[in-house]
Amino acid sequence: MIIYDIGIPTSDPVARKKDARRLGQVWIDGVPEDLVVGEIAEMAQKNNVKPASVAGSWAGKRNEAGEYAYPALLDEKILYFCHGGSYLMGTAALDDLSSLPARTILEGAPEILDRAFGIEYRLCSAAPFEPANPFPAALLDALAGYRYLVSELGFDPQNIVVAGDSAGGNLSIVLIRYLTLSSLATLPPPRPDGHGVHPELHNPWISPASLRTNTAGAFQGLPPVIIITGSLEQTLDPVRTFRDRLVEDNGEETVKYIEYPEATHDFLLMTWHEPERSQATDEIRRWLETLFKA
Repeated sequence: MIIYDIGIPTSDPVARKKDARRLGQVWIDGVPEDLVVGEIAEMAQKNNVKPASVAGSWAGKRNEAGEYAYPALLDEKILYFCHGGSYLMGTAALDDLSSLPARTILEGAPEILDRAFGIEYRLCSAAPFEPANPFPAALLDALAGYRYLVSELGFDPQNIVVAGDSAGGNLSIVLIRYLTLSSLATLPPPRPDGHGVHPELHNPWISPASLRTNTAGAFQGLPPVIIITGSLEQTLDPVRTFRDRLVEDNGEETVKYIEYPEATHDFLLMTWHEPERSQATDEIRRWLETLFKA
């Protein structure tokens, strides 16, 4: 029996410190508080969420010194990945099952991507466990990882591909929406041009496909997006609604949507889910080629 309480055990980044170099693990500083603004700053204050140092993991090409975490090369593209797991489990460790989708994308587009970086965002818990890391903890951590790539390693924002599966897909959208709306001078969004009783149920930060709120214009200015899903996806209706809202705010040319018949939730994580998994990997590669040739 491998499932206990709420999920599947995953590796602990603190325990991995002793083998960090081999595993490509680094620790990054929490995001500076002056980069936490607007509604997110208000939510962080209400929920007593502070920036924190978190881990991240690398995969891909090492440099001559055998390091993963080296400064960006000229015009280098990178995959910045947010793992899935319902915000309750999973890991950024790119040798773990959680990050199989990231490795799949990286290996499927070797002419475009040399490296991938995954962020070990703080995981949530609630009763009967001790409550921990409410929103926007994961967003602050994802923002810290983005800042690390841009400000410390020198990646051009237009060369960062932000991606995620399941909950990580939600976190990816929340991150690029925050970067787009906040207009942070030092952290531009990753655009090709460089530049009620339960309020959480209808808040576009947490539920971007909620039917309980008018989201017209809420996603305006977001960079190009590819959405891959399946007809057996458990959240298919919200995925389609979110697609429609992206198209409404940004135009059909900025949104590539692919829905595979009979494909289930997070099928990129399942090596046996063929041919859809290989087809989706090819579609991602072609989308990346088009994106960076534009």
